[in-house]
Amino acid sequence: TSPSVYVRYKLTSPAGALDSALAGREVYTIIWTTTPWTLPASLAVAFHPDFEYVALATDGSAGPVYIVAAELASQVIAACKLEGATEIARFKGAKLEHTTFHHPFLERSILGVLGDYVTVDTGTGAVHTAHSHGAEDFYTGQKYGLNLTCRVDSAGRIHMDESAWTLASPPPYNGITVWKANPIIIAMLTERGALLGSGDLEHSYPH
Repeated sequence: TSPSVYVRYKLTSPAGALDSALAGREVYTIIWTTTPWTLPASLAVAFHPDFEYVALATDGSAGPVYIVAAELASQVIAACKLEGATEIARFKGAKLEHTTFHHPFLERSILGVLGDYVTVDTGTGAVHTAHSHGAEDFYTGQKYGLNLTCRVDSAGRIHMDESAWTLASPPPYNGITVWKANPIIIAMLTERGALLGSGDLEHSYPH
């Protein structure tokens, strides 16, 4: 049983470059993961170049806008309690390459990248990319020139990225094993308003 979380990443590159309907709006994408402990290593969000993505507006013209795969939009609306969200733009995933986002709890820029391995079987169609924690992520990191440093040691303890943490005291997951870090990181996401949905998922897990 793994934690299942939906996490928003705020768009920091010009939203109007994706579609004029997004100009001036507060725009996010939403990633889904069952490994919150990998989020401190997140450096990119992968989109499928050929999939259709939709921008879902909440609270009319005043609320935030969320970019997800069109095929998964209804599932994401239900999981993240975005009832009433309406589509205001639609575009191919290829347009999201080289966009930038802000990490949900670190002072780090997140790059929009493309990956043919992104699926619409489950999740959001936006895959958080941690180069140190998966083969596809690693090769994507090589392709886009991401920092390939691994900050999980051989005992499974996470160590902080000092360049992305500006507070005097270290993050609460620093020095903690990955499994124990999961609830700590979920709490950090909640405190920062970045957690849109959560639950538990029972599944077969390759390792």
